[in-house]
Amino acid sequence: MGLLHNQKQSDYGRTNDPFANVRASEDFGIPAWVGCMTRANDKMVRLQKAARGGTIVNDSTEDDFIDLAVYAAIGLVLYRETQPDKPSDGAVPVDRTWPEPQPDKTCDCGDGQ
Repeated sequence: MGLLHNQKQSDYGRTNDPFANVRASEDFGIPAWVGCMTRANDKMVRLQKAARGGTIVNDSTEDDFIDLAVYAAIGLVLYRETQPDKPSDGAVPVDRTWPEPQPDKTCDCGDGQ
């Protein structure tokens, strides 16, 4: 997913703002996260066409799934940029700490356990 996103980003993004192309919807008075979800909806329409047996010409159906996931992630980032520091809509704050690695607990089935 990251590879496809990075390849497409080189065509659309800017070094100082990787979401510049998505933020462009603000030039038309549309919040960036809403513009992003509009793009996600375009991917959903393509997937619906594929599900009905239609032919998709430019991107593969798998690329459309990946694009949809990327747009959802970008939309969340852009949405959070518009929110105050603490969640006001009942959302649960995200714990951004990484857990410590756990030892491998694979079973050696030869010992009867």
